[in-house]
Amino acid sequence: MDVLIGFLMCLFILLIVYSIYELEKKVSNSRSKNNEKTNHKYIAWIVILIGIMSPIVTYILSTNDKLRLAAAGGVGDWLAGSSVPFLTFGAFLVAYFTFTSQKEELRLTRIEYNRQTDTLNIQRFENTFFIMLREIKQFHDVNRMKTVIGRERDSYDDILNAIKRSCNITKSDLEEELKKYSGLSVNVDNILHTFRLNRYVKGIYELGYNLLSQNNFFGLYHYTNKIFELIKNHELTNDEAFFYVDFLRLYLSKEAMVSMIYYSLTEYPEESSNFFNFQNFGFFSETLSKDYSVDDGDYRFLNYIAENKLEIDTP
Repeated sequence: MDVLIGFLMCLFILLIVYSIYELEKKVSNSRSKNNEKTNHKYIAWIVILIGIMSPIVTYILSTNDKLRLAAAGGVGDWLAGSSVPFLTFGAFLVAYFTFTSQKEELRLTRIEYNRQTDTLNIQRFENTFFIMLREIKQFHDVNRMKTVIGRERDSYDDILNAIKRSCNITKSDLEEELKKYSGLSVNVDNILHTFRLNRYVKGIYELGYNLLSQNNFFGLYHYTNKIFELIKNHELTNDEAFFYVDFLRLYLSKEAMVSMIYYSLTEYPEESSNFFNFQNFGFFSETLSKDYSVDDGDYRFLNYIAENKLEIDTP
C-alpha cells in the first residue's frame, strides 16, 4: 500500500510537469503576442488549480482506511529531499531563460527603434533635399535663357565658352614652361599641371565679376554647394549619396555644371571647397567631352590636382 501511495504521488508530480511542458510548448510556438499572454494565463491557472486540488486529493486519500496515508510520510520526505534541489535549479533556469528572453526582446526592440529612427531621418532628409532640388532647378531654368538682339541664348553656354577662351593654353605655352626647368631633375607632371592650374585660375578671374554674375551664376554655384553640404551632413552610404547627387545631373544643364567645375578651381586647395565635392562625387567625368572642356586632358588634370596638392599663385 505504501508503494501505491508513493506511485500515486509520483504520478501526480509527473502530471503537473507534463501539463506545464505542454503549455510552454504552445507558448514557444505561438507567433502572436496576444496568444502568448493567453497561454501564460492558462499556465498560471493550472498551477493554481493544482495547488487547490492537491490538499483535496490528499484528504480524499486519507479517508480511505485501506490507504495508510500517514505511513507514506517517509516517502513524502524522500520525494521532497530528492526533488527540491532539482526543482530549485529548475526555477533558476526558468528565471534565467526568462531574463535572456527579455534581453533578446529588448535587443529586437532597439533594432526596430533604430530602424524607425533611420526611416524618419531619411524622410526628413529627402523632404529637405527635394525642396532644395526643386528650387535649384527653378533657379537654373529661370536664369538660363536670355534674349540678345531678339534671339534667345543659353547664358551658361556663354559663360562656359568665355572660360574656354580665357583659359586656353597652347602647346607652345607648355613647351615654354618646361624650358624653365631644362637640365633639372623635376616631376614633369607637377610642372605642367601646376602651370595649367594657375593659368586656369587667372583666366577665370580675368573674366570679371560682371560676366560671372550675369543670370545669377554665383547663386547657382552657392545652391549647389548647399546641396553637397546637406548630403555630406547626413549619414548616407556611398551608394545613397551618389544616388541623390545624380539628381543634379538630371536637373542642371551640362554647360552650367562644367562651368561650376572650372570656377571651383578658384577655391583650390581648400578641403571644404566645391572642387573636392565635384571630385568626390565623380563630376569630373563631365569634362571628358572636348565640346565642354577647355582642354582634352582636363579630366586627368582635375583628378591629378585633386590627389596631389599643388601650389597656386594668388591672383
